Amino acid sequence: MEAFLRPPTEVLVFIAFKKYVYLEALILVSGLRWLYDSGLEKRLSLMAFFLSAIGLFALFGIGFFEIYSGPVRSLCLWWSRFADGSGMLLIASSPLALAAFRPNRRYRWTDGLHAILLAALITLWWILCSLDQLPKGSVAMLRYFNLVLLILFPLSWFAPLMHAGLLPLFGLSEISIITGVQSLWKSDVILASLVMFFALVAPMLKTALIALMHFRVLAPVGLSALALLGKLAMADVFLIALYIVIFKGVGLGHVETAWGLYFFSFCIMASLTVHWLSQREFRLSRLP
Repeated sequence: MEAFLRPPTEVLVFIAFKKYVYLEALILVSGLRWLYDSGLEKRLSLMAFFLSAIGLFALFGIGFFEIYSGPVRSLCLWWSRFADGSGMLLIASSPLALAAFRPNRRYRWTDGLHAILLAALITLWWILCSLDQLPKGSVAMLRYFNLVLLILFPLSWFAPLMHAGLLPLFGLSEISIITGVQSLWKSDVILASLVMFFALVAPMLKTALIALMHFRVLAPVGLSALALLGKLAMADVFLIALYIVIFKGVGLGHVETAWGLYFFSFCIMASLTVHWLSQREFRLSRLP
């Protein structure tokens, strides 16, 4: 009977990692960046440190200070349980993630530690999803993460992808997706229209359709349309083409990658993950 009631080991590891590892490590990493970094990175690190401290207080402070009633306790409980606790962790990580995209940043090893933390959290979340053990709060977090992508995708189109000294296709020193499409439009309107639709418009339509299904504006019977848009949305192919252009361009001229390339890569990988998980949860009818 005891073995029947005991949660799977993966669930226990996930809970322990969220409560006793993630924020504790994040507050150390952000504290180091705040002490030794400067400029905007220092302010972002301080914000991550502050959010981590709030999260730790929400987890342990109300018990330590014996706060058994009142608005502070209610707020701490709500914050620690937001999206089953994962929302609090990702919000605390977001300022440090933004600092990682800044050019000429120092202490890159702290970005590596932060990336390991995020990768561990996402891996454990993925394992629980594959075992159908994902908590309902974490499932609900998909809808909010997908809404964030509706904002991040357009921002990534204007972010600098690379700096090129010699790239005849664009003829620009700083290249973004929008400036690249504009330059392509001058030489080949049809090709520019195809790139714009398959790499920009279709992924946004797919993300918007998922959002409508998340909030029950459209019924999950739209999965066939979602599958069609998933095939038409070729942002991942466009990303691979960008990397090929960069590596080929190294032999032709001076090409340097910019932070926008990593930003756009993150958006595409996040979109593919949300698409896969959402389709799975729609079929299981577990999305609230």
